[in-house]
Amino acid sequence: MFSCQKNDDDADQTIALDDIEVQIQNPLNFENVFPGEEVYFRGVVSTDKSSDLTNLKASWTSDKDGLIFEDNITEDGETSFTTSTLSKNIHHIKLNIFNEVDSSISDSIEIYNAIKLFPIEKTDHSSTLTWSSLKDPQFQSFKLYRSRYKSNILQGEPIFVTTNIEDTTFVDTTALLGEKHFYKVVLNRASQAPDKFESNIESIQTGKFIKKDYPILKIVTDTTRNYAYGIVNLQSIYDTNGTGYGLIFINLKNFSVENRILQNIRFSDLDIASSGNYLYLAARSNTVYKVNLNTKNLESTITLARSAHKIEVGNNGKLYYHVTPPTSGATVFRIYDLDNNINLPYRTTIPDADASFSHGDFEIDENNILYHGESNSSSSKLSKIGTTDNTFSLINQWDSNDYQSAKIVLNNNKLYWNQYLLDLDLNIQGTFQNNSGDINIQDVSPNGDTVLGWRNLFNSSDQSIIKEIPAIFNSGVFINNSQLLLYKIDDPLYQQYESTIYLYSFD
Repeated sequence: MFSCQKNDDDADQTIALDDIEVQIQNPLNFENVFPGEEVYFRGVVSTDKSSDLTNLKASWTSDKDGLIFEDNITEDGETSFTTSTLSKNIHHIKLNIFNEVDSSISDSIEIYNAIKLFPIEKTDHSSTLTWSSLKDPQFQSFKLYRSRYKSNILQGEPIFVTTNIEDTTFVDTTALLGEKHFYKVVLNRASQAPDKFESNIESIQTGKFIKKDYPILKIVTDTTRNYAYGIVNLQSIYDTNGTGYGLIFINLKNFSVENRILQNIRFSDLDIASSGNYLYLAARSNTVYKVNLNTKNLESTITLARSAHKIEVGNNGKLYYHVTPPTSGATVFRIYDLDNNINLPYRTTIPDADASFSHGDFEIDENNILYHGESNSSSSKLSKIGTTDNTFSLINQWDSNDYQSAKIVLNNNKLYWNQYLLDLDLNIQGTFQNNSGDINIQDVSPNGDTVLGWRNLFNSSDQSIIKEIPAIFNSGVFINNSQLLLYKIDDPLYQQYESTIYLYSFD
């Protein structure tokens, strides 16, 4: 739109304005711009006549800030500039074009420099959003929107609403970790002209995480050194990974993968000796690998009498292992004497019918008693197995009569097996539940208070849900009583798997 006004009769040497039009092309009419950001202004003067437009003068004004720019029109008939100093307000912007005798034509727009969302700050478990707005007398509310997609950011429900104009900060603790999210704030108004102001869009990839081009099967923590150690492998023995296997060293102080060794070996389990100086790794073979945790290098190997897929190191200098079972079948436990570097003969008081155990997981307590939980479609027993005098005995056994996940946790004289909390006599003390029905307990905090399950943290004492973890993960371990390492294996691309490791803190 434009208006034309002549102050006097045009002289022959002046440019007549009757055949000239002016249009503001940037910003658009009723556009939201953002306080403190550069705003690009552009106007175009056009005419059907052959005229030298450079004698025309452009004057840009705001009804709130006064004169904001002034210059002659270019040879191309344009006037443009940028500014970041507009005040927070509703601005009526006017572009006046003057000729030599100060006759003028003009165009005008209205823009809203009302609300600015600042760059997002994040921690390993939250994102803090802060914004600034004009003190609008028509203010009704702020609504904060979040979306995984920039194009439809306002289509969902707001994640935060406030009717307090001073409430301009929100801490988002529910955005999915490791994923990119887009945010926008809307100031809703009582007035219908306009009924709202929209902020700029800010985005962030939430959380603190590491992505690697290999799969991570299992992680154990070393709080003495502030490290964690992870097996690079896949759950299924029939799947392969194009980028190799091995052992990784995770520096927890700076949260980085510091090294990867033995990349040609598919490890199946690992355990730190009670001395804290050595890490032992099984590889579904007769060889166990001994890594020096001070040098972070392979120190030696051990040859077992049988192939091992699960191992635990007792506080008595013995390595206990479950012989690698066939695809559907059961095998016995065996012992290797680490102090004397010998395989101990197999001795048991368990009847042959009960002496073998199916696929699963086991833990060892301070008395070198084994607790084994089966994870097999045909067998789901939890067994307490004695090892006195290097002889296996079946102390107790409980049949859950239901398929269980291949993970058992021993913590503060309690056992955690899928959804069950049991004492060391295998008596059920509690059952964990959530809305999805999948619990799959992965770890328990050092003090025994907090339990990590599928997408949830639970209270150990009453099995209640403490909070939902905003992450997709396969497993995790506690670093301390308020911090976790979570990890997942992503879908493969041409037999090349990737994984993500999250560092996650909670109150």
